[in-house]
Amino acid sequence: MRRKKNGFTLIEMLIMLIIISALLLLILPNVMQHTESAQGKGCEAQRQMIENQVMAYQMDDGNVPTMEQLIARGYLKVGQNQCADQREIIISTNGNVSIK
Repeated sequence: MRRKKNGFTLIEMLIMLIIISALLLLILPNVMQHTESAQGKGCEAQRQMIENQVMAYQMDDGNVPTMEQLIARGYLKVGQNQCADQREIIISTNGNVSIK
């Protein structure tokens, strides 16, 4: 009587590992590219949010705020002047908000 096979052989496991590794090598560059793209879009959204807060401050106070004034008056929280990729968002003297 033949014995029933109860699992994978070492060769079968190695072949599966090689196939999975090859697929990961093909997929990984696309995932990294999309991650960088998402971070850029998130930083742009944060810049727009700060721009809106600058306009709200201007309507309330009548002048262009600095980042410190926005934080001190509660328009922004501490740390919201940086993107997730550590780029800083700055406010020029005429009220333009840009990413440094």
